Amino acid sequence: MMLRIGAADVPVGRMVESQDVSDARSSLDEHGYALLRSVIPPELVRDAGKVLAASLDTEGWLRPGTPHEQLVAADSIKGGMFPLEVAHRSANHPAVRRCVQGPEIFELFKQLFGEPAVSLDFKWFRAIRGHTTSATLSGAGLHMDRVYMGRGSSQLHTVWLPWHDVPVERGGLAVLSGSHRLAGFQRMRETYGMHDTGFSDIKDAGGWGADSDELVGMDPDSQWVTTDYKAGDLLVFTMFTMHGAVQNTTTNQLRLSADIRFQPRSHPVDNRYTAHGPEWIDTPSSAQIDFNE
Repeated sequence: MMLRIGAADVPVGRMVESQDVSDARSSLDEHGYALLRSVIPPELVRDAGKVLAASLDTEGWLRPGTPHEQLVAADSIKGGMFPLEVAHRSANHPAVRRCVQGPEIFELFKQLFGEPAVSLDFKWFRAIRGHTTSATLSGAGLHMDRVYMGRGSSQLHTVWLPWHDVPVERGGLAVLSGSHRLAGFQRMRETYGMHDTGFSDIKDAGGWGADSDELVGMDPDSQWVTTDYKAGDLLVFTMFTMHGAVQNTTTNQLRLSADIRFQPRSHPVDNRYTAHGPEWIDTPSSAQIDFNE
C-alpha cells in the first residue's frame, strides 16, 4: 500500500507481530522494532484515553458540543505535543499511570533485558490532527530517538502506546525496518544518529528531514512498515530506528498516543528526563519533570 510519511507517498508494508518475549527480542535485533498485541488490558487503556480527551477538552482542543471520544479537534487547533502542564497532569492521573507505569510493561522489559527495568520519568503525549483543507498538517518528523536522549543507557528503548484503536488511516506510527543495523544507514547512524540536540545551535536539530522516499532508497533491504493498532498494543523500538507518523487522513480527528522510555536498571541514566536527578534510581518514578524548574 502507498501511504504518506513525511513529505512523500511511499510503499508501506505490514509490521511483523511478536507473539512472546523471544519473538520480540528477535524482531528488535532484525527489524529494529517489536509489535506486541494486548500487553495492557484494553479497557484500562481506553479509560485512560478518556481522561486525556477530557483534559484536552478543558484546554479547548476539542470542538465544543462533540463527544470527547470522537476527538474532533477545535478549528483553531493544529495538534501536536500536549501543553507541558497538561502533560504533567495527565502523567500523574491514576488511570494514565496505571498504563504507562503498570506491571505488564515492567515485566515485559524485565524479560527483554534480563534484569529489572526502569522508566524515564518524563512521558510524552501527542494529539496528532487529521487532514483538513488547510495545507498545514500535524505530525512527527522523521528521526531517530538517539539524538534526543543519548547520554544514558545504550539499551534505552522507546514504547509507542496508542490510547485508542488507530487504523492506518488514523495516522499511527511507521518505522523504517532495518534502519538500526543495515549497511545503507551506517553513515547516518554514525553522524546524525550520534548528534546530541542539547549541544547544537541548529534549528530543529533533532529531525533528520521529511523525505521518506530518500530514506527507504538508502538500502534495498529496508522498508517502511506500519499496522492497524488496537488499544492495549505496544510498539517497542531502538534508539537508532528511524520512524515517523503516517499522515492522519481522518477529517479533523485527533490521534492520541504516548511515548515512554525503558532501560535496564543497572545502566546509566540520561537525567535530563528524570524528576529526581542522578539519585532518582532509588525513588519511585512519581512525576513528570518540569523543564521550567
